[in-house]
Amino acid sequence: MGQKLGRDVSSHSKKESQTPAGNPLPHLIHAELSAAQLGAGRLIVVGDVHGCPDELKILLRKCQFQQGSDVLAFNGDIINKGPKSVQAIDLIQSLGGIVVRGNQDDKALAQYVQWQSGEPLEEKSKWLEELGAERAEWLKQLPFSLSVPCLKLLVVHAGLIPGIPLKEQSLKTLTELRTLPANAFLPDGIADSDSSEPKLDETEVPWASLWKGPQHVVFGHDAGRKLQTWPCATGLDTGCCYGGQLTALVIPSPHKQTNTASMPAQDRSAGCSTCTDQSTVQHSSVQECAQQAEDNLVGSGDVDTIDTGPSLSHNAAGTQAQDSGSVPSLSDLDASLILVPAKKIYSKKKKIKPDL
Repeated sequence: MGQKLGRDVSSHSKKESQTPAGNPLPHLIHAELSAAQLGAGRLIVVGDVHGCPDELKILLRKCQFQQGSDVLAFNGDIINKGPKSVQAIDLIQSLGGIVVRGNQDDKALAQYVQWQSGEPLEEKSKWLEELGAERAEWLKQLPFSLSVPCLKLLVVHAGLIPGIPLKEQSLKTLTELRTLPANAFLPDGIADSDSSEPKLDETEVPWASLWKGPQHVVFGHDAGRKLQTWPCATGLDTGCCYGGQLTALVIPSPHKQTNTASMPAQDRSAGCSTCTDQSTVQHSSVQECAQQAEDNLVGSGDVDTIDTGPSLSHNAAGTQAQDSGSVPSLSDLDASLILVPAKKIYSKKKKIKPDL
């Protein structure tokens, strides 16, 4: 059902009595993964799955995920929009995944509770009829952040406001933030509380472009900007459910190489037909199922490997990374990218923007 996390660091100072979607607060709001729990294994953080377990299986195969050794984490929005939300939950639970709550996870849980009270479900939410009490309870206890002090890493779903301690950030910020006014912060990235009221026409910029630490933040929720590699923050939402990719950040033990691997939205005809056509996993292991699906993709000639060189020294806007002091960046970790063109669009609501 998932890895047991470390001590409760939650004591959320922000006085909130419920989640943004109106659910009860989880027992653990801000979770922590200790060095002892990470051990000698890798930390693999996966971007927004959105009900796409087939792509997740293939991505983990490409990452050579070793259950029992590697620690698997998700930056939220594991459900909704894609075709197999229940199966995504079951797969992640079976792999011991640690999930940070996203706005879609929170929203779906609230809709499930309302449905249990007699309210009808929208067509796109009919999958909640299969959720069940145990999965709902699991969703109810998802934390809003995961700290990994030994890596100086923080995982949230959406964003953070610079200069405000984690425990003072609103839960709505952690699950929904994408942009901030560019002129609302001082040169050191601290919120300017003495400034005059923001102008209506001020420029909004990605919050991560203003983030200076103290931790490197891994986040999602912003498929429109695709992969974001800012000096002190990395955005992993590459729009799998919209026909983009599913992305993982692979972090070995400290001071070793990091890889960023992207897997495209998978066409059912290119996947493992046995598991794709069934509601439950038929193969004996994730590796066996993913190998079949990946072999089909490779055989189609759609897989491309892009060597980004020894480091990712530019962020998503093409601006050279600035000195981030003691905050680790992807450049420090020598990241590389593996991308496969999208094979299928599960949701047509959002268009993926070109590189910003």
